[in-house]
Amino acid sequence: RDLDGLNLVGTLLTGAAVGDDGTPSTFERGFSLWNLTLNQRIKQLQRGVFSLDFKVKNLAAPDRRTVFRKPDGAEVTKTDRETARRISLGASYRW
Repeated sequence: RDLDGLNLVGTLLTGAAVGDDGTPSTFERGFSLWNLTLNQRIKQLQRGVFSLDFKVKNLAAPDRRTVFRKPDGAEVTKTDRETARRISLGASYRW
């Protein structure tokens, strides 16, 4: 059982403006992703091991925001969107 990981994504430039004519650049704001993995061995058999896995990707499901940033530093929101949380359950038999 473990907290699979914390991934931090910083601010990303997604569209660069050309020149200083006031055309804004586009940035995606930073966000964090938490992943959780649980693994439990259920039964040791003569020829192998049976186990279950439970995984949650993007546990916190943060909103992601894209902004326009002008050369003077002023920002205006371009998009706000939710991120998906993925949940999976698996069974395995290893021999």
